Amino acid sequence: MFEDRGGLRLSTTSERAAEHYRRGVDAFLSASAGGEDAFESALAADPDFALGHAARARALQARGAVPAAKEAIGRARGLAAAVTPRERRHIEALSLAIDGDLTGGLALVREHLADTPRDALVLSLVTGVYSLVGASGRRDRDKLLRDLLDGVASAYEDDWWFLGMHGFACTESGSPAEGRRKIERSLALRPRNANAAHALAHVFYEEGDSLGGADFVNGWIPGYERTAQLHCHLSWHLSLFELGAGRGARALAVYEDSIRPGVARSAATGAVADSSAFLWRCQLWGVGPPELPWSEIRDWISRRGPFRGRARPSPRPTSSWRWPRLATTQRSRAVSRSCGAWSARDASPRAPSSPTSPRAWPPMRGATMPRRSVSSSRFSRRSCAWAAAEPSATSSSRRC
Repeated sequence: MFEDRGGLRLSTTSERAAEHYRRGVDAFLSASAGGEDAFESALAADPDFALGHAARARALQARGAVPAAKEAIGRARGLAAAVTPRERRHIEALSLAIDGDLTGGLALVREHLADTPRDALVLSLVTGVYSLVGASGRRDRDKLLRDLLDGVASAYEDDWWFLGMHGFACTESGSPAEGRRKIERSLALRPRNANAAHALAHVFYEEGDSLGGADFVNGWIPGYERTAQLHCHLSWHLSLFELGAGRGARALAVYEDSIRPGVARSAATGAVADSSAFLWRCQLWGVGPPELPWSEIRDWISRRGPFRGRARPSPRPTSSWRWPRLATTQRSRAVSRSCGAWSARDASPRAPSSPTSPRAWPPMRGATMPRRSVSSSRFSRRSCAWAAAEPSATSSSRRC
């Protein structure tokens, strides 16, 4: 009998299929490249491996290839009669999620976890921004996820994946110090766990530490596959940290290299969200040229039509748009406008976070942050410094 990473039985007669399956699940749970290839290798060893088809469907869904994901989960359902009751419920939970049934999927996941808490691939359906919980629109979604993970924590103990996701839930529900302890343990056990790296980026944001966040992501991201699930999004976090540290030119360079449409190679939905969110913050702070390249995002979406998976790379974006260097006086005026806007914002309470009024303003030491109140004069001194000094490592064609 062969088992998965949690010691649960796998209905396959192939040792190689089980080995490739475990490798693929670990790659998926760490948001690394190679998961789909591993699942395809598992299916090559055992074409009737139902959970192999289900896992491949989950990986396809994560990168936005929904039609292919539905085809793969359909194959798994067709093979479900020959597997254990636990595996049938596993397949059905993934099927509901892929079909977009958030309510039914969440209910089945909770039922499944009550009996089989160590089924990590099913548990992953409720973790993350685009999960059954994260995309539910519920006001209590952060508390709901924290409660769900608290309830199964004893089944996972020192599991590297669970520690990272549990720490993320702690951070998002208002306990970043507890979250940091769990996330750092996760990274100690598996340093190339991108989900934990992403979770730690959120801790730095909650702590208001843009410089520390930039140092961390800059140190972690080299060597992370550009096609991997979180490369674009981690780059987005880096760009916000650079904005928050007053290093606008570096933020623009990160956008050019890893976020803008046609360059990012992660899932298309995330690339559009990240590029739009970055430009929005540039517009708020007066970073970059007066006319930001919103049309580039629009045109890229128009060329692609409905999202059909990851953004395919090209040697360079088709647009000839580049970040022009602003004159010093223009930069100074832009920074002054930003400082004035933030000073005014300090004088009034922050609006509550909501899906249309995000909590994630660009992180900056001294800026008004959620659950914090600090001096706007400190922010002004730090921000205005970047008008006088720009990082020498950034090429002049990409300076703000």
